[in-house]
Amino acid sequence: MKKAIFAVTLAIFIGLFPTLSLGAVWYVDIDNAGTQDGTGWLTAFTTIQAGVEAAFVDGGGEVWVGEGSYPEAIIISSNVMLYGGFSGNETELSERNI
Repeated sequence: MKKAIFAVTLAIFIGLFPTLSLGAVWYVDIDNAGTQDGTGWLTAFTTIQAGVEAAFVDGGGEVWVGEGSYPEAIIISSNVMLYGGFSGNETELSERNI
């Protein structure tokens, strides 16, 4: 009975707050030669700092960094999480190679 009440309570909570999230995901791939708006792997930024700044301006979020060497100094901002180990086609954080 307690499990059923918990499950119903959790479902109602999630239903009331569907927009709760850690923020958007911003993508970085040093090999991208095309459009760079950071909203996907095909349009990834080529610098980590550009991804961090986009996430910060957006109120926080995650920056996913594709494989490669990034010869830059970066300044991490609050509410921004930085993750590496991506090959450049992942759609879930758990798919990265760490």
